[in-house]
Amino acid sequence: MSDTEYDEDGAAEEFVELDLDKTLTWTGNAVIVQRGTVFRMPLLVPYPSVLAIQFEVEGGYDIEFSLTFKDDHEQDSSVLVEPVRVSDREGQLDIDTTGVCEIIWSNEHSWISSKTLSYQLQLAPKLDVRWRKRQLAALTAATDFRMLAAVEMAEKVEEDLRSLKTRTADLQQSASGAKERTASAHAKHERYLSHVRRLEEEVAAAKQHADAAAQELKAAHAAEAAAHRSLVALQRVRQIDDGLTPVLSQTLEHCDEQLAALYGAYAGSLYAPEEGEEAAAEESGGVLLDRAEFLHFLQDFELLGRGTPPQLLCGVFTGCPQQLTPVQFRRCFARAALALAPEMLSELEHADAAPRDPDSQPPTPTGPQKGADGNAVSPPPTPKGASKGADSDAMQPLDKLLWLLRMLSEKARWVKLPVLEVRRRGAALRAIAELEAALDSLGLESQSEGCASCRGSRPVSRVFNAAGSESEREARG
Repeated sequence: MSDTEYDEDGAAEEFVELDLDKTLTWTGNAVIVQRGTVFRMPLLVPYPSVLAIQFEVEGGYDIEFSLTFKDDHEQDSSVLVEPVRVSDREGQLDIDTTGVCEIIWSNEHSWISSKTLSYQLQLAPKLDVRWRKRQLAALTAATDFRMLAAVEMAEKVEEDLRSLKTRTADLQQSASGAKERTASAHAKHERYLSHVRRLEEEVAAAKQHADAAAQELKAAHAAEAAAHRSLVALQRVRQIDDGLTPVLSQTLEHCDEQLAALYGAYAGSLYAPEEGEEAAAEESGGVLLDRAEFLHFLQDFELLGRGTPPQLLCGVFTGCPQQLTPVQFRRCFARAALALAPEMLSELEHADAAPRDPDSQPPTPTGPQKGADGNAVSPPPTPKGASKGADSDAMQPLDKLLWLLRMLSEKARWVKLPVLEVRRRGAALRAIAELEAALDSLGLESQSEGCASCRGSRPVSRVFNAAGSESEREARG
């Protein structure tokens, strides 16, 4: 089989070769196609191929023959051979793409006789000679290109040899200019680096100044807050007697006997009278209670710390001499309740952990507040006639007194009272127990909602009994 053939005009015409090694063959002998039925033969065409068809019907009867093809790239099938009634057929079909070819032998036109069919089908893949020629041309072109490239490179080398001296001079001149440009760029780079270092030093110095200013601002805020707290404390010193309400005064009058016993237990406990002074004190009405002894009483029951005295102690002793009479002691006792008790009910849960600093402010912000810009914002003005009692969370004066009595009752469980002698110790604990019993007899209720903890418990009686027995035993011993 040659690679070319000539058409009617004498022009050379290219054609394809067949890959006989990959040829597929289907053979059928004496295939009976029943009357009114169709025999279909589907063939998968994986490559562009040539399909050779040969068939005949036994006895010379005719059968309807047709052929369809379904391209892999299309959805619908196309008819390559229109239906025709023949008794035999032999020919080739050129298929240029891949898909499914279906050969159909139909005997639907016959109502009486069946047909006996023999066929042979061959599907041979095509080899494109033009592709081979293109590949050969490409290889030839590549070889020619390499040869041309070698010639052009030789000419370039020859040209470079002729211009070697000129290019050397040019490169020397260019190198000299490059050195000057490098020196200029280096000087410029160093100049900007010095600017950067100077700016970094300025930024570091400015940051130090800013940090120092921040510390000064923090110290100023702290000083302002401390000054404000001191002002508030002094204001509370001046207004401490406002809390001495009639109900509080009546409650203290009811407990006057017990307070007098507590007064007697601590009067003269720190300063023992010298010879002759005790008789003079009895003639003048008894030994008076010194301020230090009153403070020692508060410290013994851990109601007051032993450090720097708070500002509100000035309010406790305002208008009172160094030596306190029983009436003045009762008044100072009431003032101490107003000064030491928590201002808010929410503070009661922390009141047992440690005594509250009387100079500290309640949780409600009273100092200068700061807005979003960091500047101080004045608190809203208090309406005229408003008082702390208007706040549902504020402790009322009577609640503060009950709190102080409750604290005395609870602290009496474990305090040792080491400075007091046994007689005074027993008298003090007995006075606190009687004081609690006197308050229970009054049936006082807290004036603030939720202040159930202000109502005293009754553990002091057991403490008093134990302390009394101990004092009696020590006296007998």
